Amino acid sequence: MSALLSRQQAQLAASCLSLLVYTGCADNATAPEPAPAPLTELPAASKQAWEAFRAAFPFHTQGLALSEEHTDGTRTLIVAEPPPSVTVAKVQAVDSTAILAAEVMNHRLGFDGYVRDLVLTVADDEAKLAGMESGINRLVHGSSYKAQVLLAPYHPARLAVKLDLSVTALEVEQWLHAPDLTLLSVFGEPIEGVEALRALPGSRVAYSATPGLVLWWIPSGTLLDEQLEVIRQFTIDSDLILGAEIADDGVLVVGRERLAPLSLLPPLRAETIALLAGVDLAELAQSYERNHPLAGPLNADLDWAPIYLNPELLDTEYGSLLNLTDQILKGWSNNGLTHYENFSYPEPKEWPFEDPIPIHLKADTLTYNWNTTGTGYTVSGQSGVVYALNRTGALPVSYIPGGDEAALQNPDSSEIARLRAAEERAYEYFAHLNDPLLVRVVQYASLFQIFTLAPSIGARVTQAPEPPEPVLESFTLDVLRKIRDVEGSERERLIEAIKSRGERFGLDPTYATFAFSLLEGTLVGASDEDLTKLVQAVRLKHIFKAEAETDEDAASLLELLEAARVVLPLAAAQQQIYTKYSAAVAGQRRSGWIRTPSLVLSGGSGSLAMSIGGHNLSARVSKFKTDPSIARNSLRIGEIDGNPVVFVNPADAAKISEMVRTAGKNQADPAQLMAQLHMELQTVKEPRPRPMGVALGHPPPGGGRRP
Repeated sequence: MSALLSRQQAQLAASCLSLLVYTGCADNATAPEPAPAPLTELPAASKQAWEAFRAAFPFHTQGLALSEEHTDGTRTLIVAEPPPSVTVAKVQAVDSTAILAAEVMNHRLGFDGYVRDLVLTVADDEAKLAGMESGINRLVHGSSYKAQVLLAPYHPARLAVKLDLSVTALEVEQWLHAPDLTLLSVFGEPIEGVEALRALPGSRVAYSATPGLVLWWIPSGTLLDEQLEVIRQFTIDSDLILGAEIADDGVLVVGRERLAPLSLLPPLRAETIALLAGVDLAELAQSYERNHPLAGPLNADLDWAPIYLNPELLDTEYGSLLNLTDQILKGWSNNGLTHYENFSYPEPKEWPFEDPIPIHLKADTLTYNWNTTGTGYTVSGQSGVVYALNRTGALPVSYIPGGDEAALQNPDSSEIARLRAAEERAYEYFAHLNDPLLVRVVQYASLFQIFTLAPSIGARVTQAPEPPEPVLESFTLDVLRKIRDVEGSERERLIEAIKSRGERFGLDPTYATFAFSLLEGTLVGASDEDLTKLVQAVRLKHIFKAEAETDEDAASLLELLEAARVVLPLAAAQQQIYTKYSAAVAGQRRSGWIRTPSLVLSGGSGSLAMSIGGHNLSARVSKFKTDPSIARNSLRIGEIDGNPVVFVNPADAAKISEMVRTAGKNQADPAQLMAQLHMELQTVKEPRPRPMGVALGHPPPGGGRRP
């Protein structure tokens, strides 16, 4: 059985030495980066120990792991996915005499993504190991607080703790301002309530004396990249973000006191939290760009698409998580009939629908999206602004079918009713899975929203990698130039390759030849500027159709664009553009511990192949405000600072949580939103107040704190 042990007794013996080593090489901003010692190839036993670790933890995990003793008296110490600030040289500087061999090992994720671990062969010396563990923990986490080391053999148990909670803003407010609330600092000192915590200098973490809550106070003006130790205290002691109280003088983030084992739901990462605090954007996005002109089939089993990520998310844990959970959404909505290159996530016991979702919705094309619509919301009342989450188990799901546009725009159509029912069913299904990756994405999304609501909380922004879109555009232009300039026997070979590839996917060879000739003839004499416009037109053909002066012009334009949409992916596949694109992107990225994939390879069939997906993580939240002038069971929609706000009577505050999804879905039409919310206000039942332990799934008071 695996165990997570602090090894505190052994670490105490070496803590002073390790602190001195750590301070000398990392805390002093003016100290030069230590020169790395030459890496020595790992012995077979250490490589096998690392392989066993990654077999047990195939996706993201950060921290230290220690193998059992090998036959030669050594052990393997694994530094898994350290943050960008940690270098091999800094780890070696903790105690170079204890390291017998060291190697950076790549664990592949997706087509060309990876995570890297620093794997060390060390002597089985308890005192040296304790010093190494303490010093490296400080490097990785910015703190040795409750320092953890995962011990082999690794056999993670099934996660039995409930991760899908719906804690209301009213409950958060009542718990925080209960007259008998007593807090304890992380070191056990009593703090007389929330106001006393806020009055203490600097950023602090505290427990509720009755087991249940972990509070993180962040004063205004705090730079989170300077608060790694405090962040670590909060993330290791809590396992779920429940909400926050936002005021002019700072933010109080509210978490559930940890019930989930660290090995199954690892702490949120300090560097990812600081990244989100430093992002000055209204939305973060990730998607598989299946509408790109070059994306399409490679063979009978696989197609490819570039992956889009905001530059801030490239080569980050959160960017990688968004890719992984995108694959969960599409693969499981399609009942496992869509599969991805190098994605071996365990399948669930049952699927969300009896048939794959495109068949269930009778859709020829379908967009699958995770989004934040109706996820986070705020309630402004006497105590200030309280932020809460609709639920913590997963983000909401959107399915966007192609088809009858008029029916899909009519809110009363049967198509919309079937679609909305499918979305709510999927939301319920995914949230109830208790899946750590889905939960982790929600937690980071909630922090992104909280930090946006509190702009005085930030972080120093690090330079993001260069976005790959210009590289992709250059390859697209290369394919078009080849079609424009190809001659003689090479032209005949290209046409035959396109016909042959197209025929495998049911494309009439005669049409393939016609499409190639039409596109080729259009490109004669075309400049690079003309080619760029054509690429834009292929992706946005509905816009160019609207700009055509006559119906005949529009028909001709659409015929050309459809020809390009057929020929370009086949020509790109014939030229192996996807591998060239992957290599070019890799060449412009900095080397690091995480590499997010540049493209995705997937397999499906029929309508299952005609789909796209992604994440839309908006900082926008649904806003509510209590107002005694509003009559009971009534509401008003107004604006504060240009943002829509729903005003309700304070006596109806408990019902707000039941209206969050509706409020988030339709903010473009205030009249329709008012009608829908008013109807819900009359019909929803007021939730009964719950004791904190019941709402959080915590053991009853007196049961003792979990270790």
